[in-house]
Formats: sequence, structure tokens, C-alpha cells
Amino acid sequence: MDALSYRGERWKNGKIKDVDDAMAIEVPLEIQLDGSPFSTTMSSPSDLEALVRGLLHTEDVFRGKQEDLDVSIHIKEGKHLYIAEANAKVPWNKPFKGTRQLLSVTSCGICGNRHFEKRKGASFTGKKFDATIIAGMFNDMN
Repeated sequence: MDALSYRGERWKNGKIKDVDDAMAIEVPLEIQLDGSPFSTTMSSPSDLEALVRGLLHTEDVFRGKQEDLDVSIHIKEGKHLYIAEANAKVPWNKPFKGTRQLLSVTSCGICGNRHFEKRKGASFTGKKFDATIIAGMFNDMN
């Protein structure tokens, strides 16, 4: 599932209209190599095996044959954290010790950490806002 359906309000031409809409979903994905934490990234929850394989290739951690890398995905903590377990049948291309060692990380604060740690106050639930307040913010920026 890459999107979440929800009932919301759309502000257009000074009027609010009830609408059915879709919101993109992003979840934390903790990658483990041979049972050891490697890195966490944020992702839409589809094609995760391909994401893990591509990340390990891009970061020069694994460059072997596809059949020499087993990747399994499972969900932890009430579907808020995805775990990817990667096990190589051949030696890894480079060591994977330390934190925030990847070249290709974003600045979200979670990406690149070895373990996913839910931040105090972090919430994965939707929030409800008054559309008139948001519209007013756009007017304030002009």
C-alpha cells in the first residue's frame, strides 16, 4: 500500500468542500545485515526488497549475484516499523560498522541510523487542521 485513503476538506476559491483523497505513506525501514543493524531509511512500503538490494549495491556493500543475497521483510511494532533482514552467502563487499555511514542519506533525522528509535513525541497518526487557518497562512506569505 503506497497511499492511504481518507476523508478530508479541500479549500478552493474561498470555499471548503468535503472530498475523498489519498495520502502517500512513508514508513521507517530498518536494514539488518546478517542479523546486525546496518541502517534505517524512510520508504513507501512497497518493493522493499528491491530498495534494499539497490541500496546495498549503490553503497558498495554487496555487489554479488542476486541469488547470493537473501532478503526478507517483516513488520514490527504495530505496522509502524518494517525490518529487512539481508543475509549474504558470500562475503560483504565492505565492512558495515558504525553509524550514519551511508553516502546516500536524507536529512530526516532517522535515515542513516543503524537502529530505528521512535522519537519522543513522534506520531504516525494523521492530524486534523482547520482549512481556514491553512488558507490564511498562504495569504500571510504573500
